[in-house]
Amino acid sequence: MKHATKTLAVIAALLVFSLSAMGQLTGPKAIPGDYASVAAAITDLNTQGVGAGGVTFNVAAGYTETLPSLTAGLITASGTVANSIVFQKSGAGANPLLTAFSPGASTTVDYIIAIAGGDYVTFDGIDLQENALNTTATMQMEWGYALVKASAATPFDGCQNVTIKNCAITLNKANTASVGIYTGNHVSTITTSLTITATTDASNNCKFFGNSIQNVYFGIKLNGFAASTPFTLYDQNNEIGFSSANIITNFGGGSVAAYGIYAVYQNNLKIDNNTVNGGTATTGAVYGIYTSTGTSSNVEINGNLVTVTSGGTTGALYGIYNGMGSTALGNTANINNNTLQNCTYTTATSATFYGIYNAASPATANMIGNNVTGNVIPGTGTMYLLYGGSPTNLNMTNNTVTNNQKTGAGTLYCTYALTSVVTYSGNNVTGNTGGSSIYG
Repeated sequence: MKHATKTLAVIAALLVFSLSAMGQLTGPKAIPGDYASVAAAITDLNTQGVGAGGVTFNVAAGYTETLPSLTAGLITASGTVANSIVFQKSGAGANPLLTAFSPGASTTVDYIIAIAGGDYVTFDGIDLQENALNTTATMQMEWGYALVKASAATPFDGCQNVTIKNCAITLNKANTASVGIYTGNHVSTITTSLTITATTDASNNCKFFGNSIQNVYFGIKLNGFAASTPFTLYDQNNEIGFSSANIITNFGGGSVAAYGIYAVYQNNLKIDNNTVNGGTATTGAVYGIYTSTGTSSNVEINGNLVTVTSGGTTGALYGIYNGMGSTALGNTANINNNTLQNCTYTTATSATFYGIYNAASPATANMIGNNVTGNVIPGTGTMYLLYGGSPTNLNMTNNTVTNNQKTGAGTLYCTYALTSVVTYSGNNVTGNTGGSSIYG
């Protein structure tokens, strides 16, 4: 009898395991079709998980859906390199469009799609937009696409190998916390920062490219963990652009600082081939591309096209500002082949303009092949066009700095470096005018 009971228990366990495995999602799934909605597909994915070979949700071109709740857009499932999760546009025509839920009550941490610790998840050609019924900042979405941690307790589990590409994201920049694509060192329900302990808790190897982001206060914002040591607990190897351009327009517009692209606590970060244009009517500081703290980090900011403007009087205006890489440890900051053009600040009285500006001190900073042209700044503040800072070694070569104007008093620095170890050659610095003093 004991032997028979044990045999039955084993059979039951195997049956449960088999049914569970059979329930995992695999292969192509049509929306609408296999699932009536994206929300229904996400619910099933979170419940069943993903099986061998992964799952691809083919969302019909032109499909539209308003999400019924906040958690309808929350993905808690995770893929692997062999078993990935893909949501993609299917067929010719307009991208599928997901509209944010309308909460009907005040909330402070809202998203349209959030991935909580998921790995190998891709959204390709799935557009997002704010709901017109969300009329106050507390109702409006803070994040379009968000990558956050799975848990507030160890293991925290960050997102790895997530890709957001070819998506249009439109929020409401009246909410000064609105971000088109966001990564955060916290869970989906609260922004309290976590003290992570393992590299798998960070958000690593994520790619964001080919997206169109507009009417947001921040275009793309990446927030890693403020590690002291080891710095391997920074986010690693993330890419903004690189494969193809993100186009970020119409950002900012309020009294707080506005950013087209913002990144902090990253290593081996690439910000390449993006177009950033915005800042109009912002009275706080405006940043086109801004990289903040990254001790001994490597960073690459290459091939971007930036035009920013401001509506303030004293708030600084930044085109491309790199603060990542200080405390030299064999690391490199590459700031190459960018174009900063036609930046204006007609209302400035004493504001400083930072064109392409390296404030960090890595072992090597390369500022090569950049083009700074046609920028016009009034007032008494200083105007920096191409600023190398104080890296151990600075290569400032083959840049073009032409036809910029400082129409008020104040100093105009065309090219500038604090370090004594500098290679300076092949630069075209001509036609820059104005200011009380001009330094070439």
